[in-house]
Amino acid sequence: KDRQVSLLFCFFCNSFSLIYNFRGGTLGERPYGSLLMANNGVLYGMTNLDSMGNGLIFSCTTDGNYGVIARFDGDNGYLPTTNSLIQGLDGNLYGMTTQGGANSYGNIFKCTLLGTITSLYDSLIS
Repeated sequence: KDRQVSLLFCFFCNSFSLIYNFRGGTLGERPYGSLLMANNGVLYGMTNLDSMGNGLIFSCTTDGNYGVIARFDGDNGYLPTTNSLIQGLDGNLYGMTTQGGANSYGNIFKCTLLGTITSLYDSLIS
């Protein structure tokens, strides 16, 4: 069963094309936020669910080559609902989660393009 669909809009040809179907499980479901096209030409985004229930960060090329680059495990945050990634000048991805982290109230994190997540700030209150 398809859980969510990501579409890519071609501004030059004024049409949509399917690039990936989120089917749940280990590959994630319920993508939230916007897609980020990084300086390497690859799209990055987050889902708020995966087989562990924590969400993940994924990469996807414009021709549909999809992969999971990092998983949230609770300690590094989880449930990145309604948040989007940005790319820093250092090339790393930055974002926020709504829960998890050291105090369980969410965090600001950094993720390398190779998939290492580091918590930069943990929320103190809900």
